[in-house]
Amino acid sequence: MLIVLQSFPEVLTELRRRADQRLTPAQLENILFTSNHREALDYVLAEKRKPDRTVVISSTVFYAQSDDTATNDLNAAILSASMKDIDPEMWFFTYSTAPQTSEHIDGAIPKSPSNMYGHALEFLTLDLADAKSLDELHEQIPWIAPS
Repeated sequence: MLIVLQSFPEVLTELRRRADQRLTPAQLENILFTSNHREALDYVLAEKRKPDRTVVISSTVFYAQSDDTATNDLNAAILSASMKDIDPEMWFFTYSTAPQTSEHIDGAIPKSPSNMYGHALEFLTLDLADAKSLDELHEQIPWIAPS
């Protein structure tokens, strides 16, 4: 299962639109697109019982539900630690113009104004079952910056 967790609705909507155009229905069936970190946590909990690895592509900053102000209560480092407490075998990548590092974050998918969606879409098309380890994944996709 692949979880795309983005705090900016316009980025999530556009990434989903582009994924719908580029990925097969079978690929899309295994991806949850959400802006709700609680929903993502619920999926990690549910998916941990399945044999396939769960992979999360996440924003680094999350916003309060009622307004557009960043909350200091939650960021990618905290969320990745919580998710890995549930499923230590999962992989967690940030997808942000300002990636965070943490012992629980496995890498960063580049995002910039000149290439907002290219790397994320390429990542979504990968057969992640082929990569047996993070080292193999980083060799296969050198543009993923290790955390």
